Amino acid sequence: GAAAQDGKMILGKWYTADRESIVEISYIGKDQGFSGTVVWVNESVGKKKAAKILGRCIFSGLTYSVAENKYTGSIYVPQLDAVKDCEITVDGMQASVRVHVGFFTKTSEWERCKQE
Repeated sequence: GAAAQDGKMILGKWYTADRESIVEISYIGKDQGFSGTVVWVNESVGKKKAAKILGRCIFSGLTYSVAENKYTGSIYVPQLDAVKDCEITVDGMQASVRVHVGFFTKTSEWERCKQE
């Protein structure tokens, strides 16, 4: 459908794999692509960590490739306090987030928030 062609299926709120936070993904513009900001943090992570990531832009410069059916861009990894390359594949209510760190790739499964 049209949503798949322009990459809009990534828009909305997503639970991170550990369910410690919710990231809202929005479209910034043709040049900047999509970005994702932490809009909610579970209080179980502790005040210090929550304060560090709440409101933080996690994804930046995400662009969608129709041919490859995936997004590529950058992700901020709090555990490393670094920005890394990432790929995201969206399948309905699920998103696979692949982060490239050196020779390693870590994939985590995110779930779309039900209230969307």
